[in-house]
Amino acid sequence: MYKCDLCHDRIKNGQIPACVEACEKRLGKKKPLFFGEREEILKIAHERAKEISGYLYGEKENGGTATLYVSKVPFDKIDSKLREKKVSLLFGKIENPLRDVNQWAKGFILGPVVSVLGAVGFALYERKQSARLREAASAGKQNASSSGPTLRDYKGQVVHSEDKKEDK
Repeated sequence: MYKCDLCHDRIKNGQIPACVEACEKRLGKKKPLFFGEREEILKIAHERAKEISGYLYGEKENGGTATLYVSKVPFDKIDSKLREKKVSLLFGKIENPLRDVNQWAKGFILGPVVSVLGAVGFALYERKQSARLREAASAGKQNASSSGPTLRDYKGQVVHSEDKKEDK
């Protein structure tokens, strides 16, 4: 499922949204969807409301909305019926967690803390590995008594000698 972007690419090319175009092709002048300048759409909405003896919502409500609705039933009556039946068309209050300063603060604090803990853990691991390699190298020097192949770590320290001195 994709959110409608009002056919941004079509509008950019001077076309109308695809849903409005399809609606017009299917229903002609009786189409319920219109797209254009607000004043032009307001004029059409007032004419449509007058034709059906209906009501217009969105012209002045909420400071004037981007979408206009025309209905045969007054919108306050629709609202009261929905409230009577306790019907909620929404799934609950939708909040943007990025607007909450506390969420931002948690991110700014937790990010560096986790990074520092990771760096400290890696440093401790490397220190332990170096100690083990030094131990193995010193043990290898004591046990090794020939010039055969020797296993070295990435720092060049002797880890283990393969050849042992043989008695003849």
